[in-house]
Amino acid sequence: MNTSPFYIQKTQKSFSEAIEAVKDNAANAGFNLVAEHNMKNTFERNYLQWERNYTILSICNPTKSHHALSMDKRLGCFMPKNIVVFEDDNRIVNIMMMKGDPNKMNELFPELGISEMSAKVMNELISIIEKSI
Repeated sequence: MNTSPFYIQKTQKSFSEAIEAVKDNAANAGFNLVAEHNMKNTFERNYLQWERNYTILSICNPTKSHHALSMDKRLGCFMPKNIVVFEDDNRIVNIMMMKGDPNKMNELFPELGISEMSAKVMNELISIIEKSI
């Protein structure tokens, strides 16, 4: 059983193709791109050496976010969701996200019963990555 807190998939796509695929598949799943952070450029602007492409795509489903925040404002600490596209040391493009544990969400917010909603969002994010590889 994979107990890693990360979901990572390698792709044969170029770095820019992978980013566009994630953006397109996120939009098709009802998620808006709220931020795109090119870490390589940020590091280089600050005179820090960084050799590989690394971009963080922050996405949000407005309907689901509205519902969650209507239940408890603290849920905003888990938003937006980040999908990271990066080149590893072998220059292979990877698409990654941190997996959420619906059971942990129930432990944090037992009065809300949000494990089903949390699991659904996690599955949607995994699907976005799988369609993007």
